[in-house]
Amino acid sequence: MRGLWLINKKSDVVVIDTPGINDTNNFDNKHIQNIVNCVRAEGLQGIILTIEFTNCKFTDNIKQVIKIINNVLKIKDIWKYVCIVWTKCYNSLSPKKIEKDRINKEQFKENIISFINQINKTNENIDIPMYYVDSQPDEDYDNRISEKEIERLIECGRELELIDEEEIKKLISEYKEIRYEEKKKKVKQ
Repeated sequence: MRGLWLINKKSDVVVIDTPGINDTNNFDNKHIQNIVNCVRAEGLQGIILTIEFTNCKFTDNIKQVIKIINNVLKIKDIWKYVCIVWTKCYNSLSPKKIEKDRINKEQFKENIISFINQINKTNENIDIPMYYVDSQPDEDYDNRISEKEIERLIECGRELELIDEEEIKKLISEYKEIRYEEKKKKVKQ
């Protein structure tokens, strides 16, 4: 994990980059404990889920990330501090393609919200902002759309209050593995 100052015009945002579930072959207790320790030491103002723009499947990996946020970061209203950044939303893509895919992303977001409510056994009205960025901009293409999205993301981050220190202190001091088992559906014969 590393802390980075986000270099973007007048940005004063600190980003702590952590390995994601797809970033390592062994996203284990040690990695999760490092994230918890980092949050306890640095505080937390927000969580950014980064997902490739071409991915529109609500996979088991995404569900695992949701469960980890939900069950490890037991912070009141944690989902108010989460957003999705769709990366690799290349500027070379046609505006029609981007707009069509944004509709699919809204459904993806609804799947996440439904899943959160399912695991929490609630029916909360959760809003998860989404941003679309070209994470590898090409100088030959107009990058204004991506730049505007990054500015929106930074502004949203600035508007968020730091999560209360007391909430952070309540975080588990040592992460214990949480095993998730999917119920096997009975097949009628």
